[in-house]
Amino acid sequence: MKPAMTLLLQLVLLAASPSATAQPSLKVPYTYTIDYTEGYVRGATLAREWKGEAPKLFHGGASMRTLGPTFMAYIQTGGSQPTGTSDGPHSEDARGLADWREQVRLFNRNLHEAGVRWIIPYYCNQTIFGDPERRTGFWHLYDHWEVFEPLGLGPKPERDPILWMQRDPCGRLCFNYEYNVLLMRKQTDSIRRYAPCLSDPDWIRYSEAEARIAASDGFDGLFIDNCIQHSYSPSAQDAFREWLGKRYSTEAQRDLLGFDSTSDVRLYHEGDIIEWAFTFKEWTAWLEAKYPTADRPLYFDTFGPLDATAVNAAGWGMLVGLAEEFIREKVFEGDPSITWEGLRMA
Repeated sequence: MKPAMTLLLQLVLLAASPSATAQPSLKVPYTYTIDYTEGYVRGATLAREWKGEAPKLFHGGASMRTLGPTFMAYIQTGGSQPTGTSDGPHSEDARGLADWREQVRLFNRNLHEAGVRWIIPYYCNQTIFGDPERRTGFWHLYDHWEVFEPLGLGPKPERDPILWMQRDPCGRLCFNYEYNVLLMRKQTDSIRRYAPCLSDPDWIRYSEAEARIAASDGFDGLFIDNCIQHSYSPSAQDAFREWLGKRYSTEAQRDLLGFDSTSDVRLYHEGDIIEWAFTFKEWTAWLEAKYPTADRPLYFDTFGPLDATAVNAAGWGMLVGLAEEFIREKVFEGDPSITWEGLRMA
């Protein structure tokens, strides 16, 4: 038998021998429970229901967080308790917050004692609810920062939160979701959904504070959703320039990218399909025809003719689909094979 064939036979026999067979590794997967039930900070009840079979990871809704929607509902009404009962004006915020925070901590203690290893609440890091004119929601928190600062918020930012928001290339406010989303859901007309810029330093500091507060209250992490960035704000521009400066030397910036300083750089937006649609004068007329006056306020926050500010109120998520439909009709004569990705490459 040839040496090569002998070696091959030896390898086959070795692989087939019991001693050489890899032993299977058995590992039971852990249980991941998601529960977005409203008003469910009821750890003792859940612990009893599980009867020793608690999930290893419990992923709860935003209402679990100390400064989540449940408490925001309290301050949006100017001092109603998280339970929904009226308890006076803004001066009662501190007591209401202390009571609510103890409920959150008790919930986490009960779940940990029941055997849950990790508890993570939902956190959307690109949403601010409120109204800067009525000073409700997040703006109430900002105006009464000294009440909430003991939580660990840090010093009050000098800039009003309206300056933390995502902006379009012309500096106008833009949104990820419909500006009137809660009105559309018939929940409330007192607050709106804003989209903070993920590069804004004040919003970053606030989000870091949310994480510290969550850890202090017994959570083991945060489930961060969406992470949508559609911003050309000054903060986004600065973050992009900083990234370029770290990635490319001064010589590389000049020789490879063609600019002498990162201060000369602006975020490119011509590949943005919404901005492409705005280059056509027919864009707003097309939207007006698609959304008659009776339907227009919910999406565009106006009964009248649409301008860029009103169009932005529909939110980036909705406008992407509309812009794709419009460009397909306008440029590609309705060709159904043209997709958004294809349009971006066109």
